Amino acid sequence: MAPISYEINRLSSEELTYELAIRGITEVATVELMRKTLRNLLKLEREGQSLDYPSYPFTVEEDIRELQKKYSEMNKLLIGFDGADQNTYRKLLTKYAYALGRVNRLLPTTADEKSQKSKLLVEILNFKSDLDRKVKSHERASLNKSQGVLDLSLLKSGSSSSDNDSLPDDDVLSPPKKRKGSSFPVFFMVVACTLMA
Repeated sequence: MAPISYEINRLSSEELTYELAIRGITEVATVELMRKTLRNLLKLEREGQSLDYPSYPFTVEEDIRELQKKYSEMNKLLIGFDGADQNTYRKLLTKYAYALGRVNRLLPTTADEKSQKSKLLVEILNFKSDLDRKVKSHERASLNKSQGVLDLSLLKSGSSSSDNDSLPDDDVLSPPKKRKGSSFPVFFMVVACTLMA
């Protein structure tokens, strides 16, 4: 599985510690230094020059416990997410990528561990679906609000200096420009023509 990208600056200290530990680095003083170190390691990996990493340092039990905690944290953030805030969205995507990467590295040996890994994987994937659904719902609601507003600047009117109540015969109203993904109801055109007449 190709690594899923995430924003290093949005990883928590705990998440950074894990990402460095699996790459053999355990003693880094500050969060800023952890970010810089991880950034450099990932750059090496992308360039195909990664270092020889030690064997995976975490037990299945540790991973399952941490992933359950992470999943709970992600859900709490998702509940408060309205679908609009880009900062929260990017933070949630980073946590999703971190959790998916960690569950992918899990190497269960017993039937119970395999079952727990499977359950966690399903929950994490469903989390992403729920996140996407919230964003799309917000986008649809925003689009619906914008479609309900009549933009008179889209209508080409005749001579604006005319004091006459009716449009001259040679003046033609052009239909409103169709916005991508929207249809302009005829009712609004009739109302606009009536208002302009």
